[in-house]
Amino acid sequence: MLINTLKLGEPRFGDFMSYWRQHVEPREQSTIAAWTAEEARSHHVRHLEDLARMPFPYSSVKVAVIGLGPLGNNMDNPPIMFATMKDASLPAVVGYEGMHMMMSGRNGDWKKRRNATQAINLISARGGTAYDIEEALCLLMQSKLPATYGDSSVAASDAGDTPRRVLLRAMERDWDAYRANASINAADFAIDEAIRTFGSGGVAALP
Repeated sequence: MLINTLKLGEPRFGDFMSYWRQHVEPREQSTIAAWTAEEARSHHVRHLEDLARMPFPYSSVKVAVIGLGPLGNNMDNPPIMFATMKDASLPAVVGYEGMHMMMSGRNGDWKKRRNATQAINLISARGGTAYDIEEALCLLMQSKLPATYGDSSVAASDAGDTPRRVLLRAMERDWDAYRANASINAADFAIDEAIRTFGSGGVAALP
């Protein structure tokens, strides 16, 4: 099916490349240059480590800016964060993708942490999954890391009336308490919030 689809589009490939060179490639290259300079000044991964109180699992990481393509990451060799030009900022990309790497990257399976099984069971009973706990935390860091640089425009958002969104709102509500308690890291904060939110028969109300 993929080969047939490519063959159908082949006659228009020249038009696409013309559009790419005129409209996409210049923006892609300017974004790469701007983000390279920004990272050299701001050290976003180091700030994420401070915010999460967790070590980044890799000695280095690449950020790939893709003009047309989805978000994602590759945790193998080398670790790569994929970003599109629609992403709001480099700190937002690092906050989101970097937190995923901290939670599930090399030697970082958060599901083995203390009380993680309880948290997973509770959110599962509400129709959620273990991934919802991790994703809610990553969405939170997507907003909170830019905020450390004075950018409050990146909202921690998730569509729909879902356990993930309920947990995200609970973590936003209790963020100041997390910041004030230096004895807990971001993974344990997410686990504790899931237990507090979905345990004892109570579920946090959506705004």
